[in-house]
Amino acid sequence: MQHLTITAAIAAALAFATPALAAEPRAPDTTLSFKSADGKTTLKGYFWNAKRKGARAAVVLMHGCGGAYSSNAATFDASTVASQYKEWGARLSANGYGVLLVDSFGPRGHAGGVCDIPYDERPAKLNEVTIRPLDAIGALKTLRQEARVLDKPVALVGFSNGGSAVLSTVAKTGPSVWTKSPKKPSPWFAGAAAFYPGCGLQGDFTGEWEPTIPTHLFVGTADTTTPPSPECDERFSEALEREAPAMMASFLGATHGFDRASSGSTDFAKAANAAAKASSFATLDSLFRDWLR
Repeated sequence: MQHLTITAAIAAALAFATPALAAEPRAPDTTLSFKSADGKTTLKGYFWNAKRKGARAAVVLMHGCGGAYSSNAATFDASTVASQYKEWGARLSANGYGVLLVDSFGPRGHAGGVCDIPYDERPAKLNEVTIRPLDAIGALKTLRQEARVLDKPVALVGFSNGGSAVLSTVAKTGPSVWTKSPKKPSPWFAGAAAFYPGCGLQGDFTGEWEPTIPTHLFVGTADTTTPPSPECDERFSEALEREAPAMMASFLGATHGFDRASSGSTDFAKAANAAAKASSFATLDSLFRDWLR
């Protein structure tokens, strides 16, 4: 396990060395309907076909507090999926992976997201620690029945609130997730990545967070929305003590949502974010080659 702190200058060099990292956002190819492992919610998912024939490895994406759609969307469907996720879908599918974005909020009456709702007032049915992991399980079960994926490896990637859901999903123990959910699908997720997650996890897993699969955190040191210090540092230390398969990369000067091209309110932040985006994408490419081969 490693904790890497990456400066903007180094990351910018990586960005220059890997010009193919960007992808033109593309709408998903298919809309799927499937059950959450909560046993009662029918979820909506958006699937990008792998640009290779036959069953392929896949990636499940978990959106942030803003939901799966563009902030100015009047309707909520494949055409209005946020450009952030359209870029991820386009890029990963071009690399040969199937991609499934899970809409956790729309089917529960909050398609427009919950970022504007004070954290302690958000509906319990959208809880990223006890509920959204069950959505990730439902997505994996669905992919296990898809001819486009079947028994191929599947990775889990989440952003902000969805990153917190990832950390909870992969945890060895949890407050209620594993006691309330059915048996985990097999094969289980091959690896996981959490981008700028809130690592507090509502006070659960205190002193005992331990991922069961290789899990990589990508955080920005200038993130004021979900600051990585001290909570992400503490989670990482917990995993380190247990020799669990965790890794964390901290990008100096990067802010929340650094994988969005327009993120950053200053030239310095925009440069740091662009460099962090390129570096994290390059790292994830390498991880996927290992996890999803």
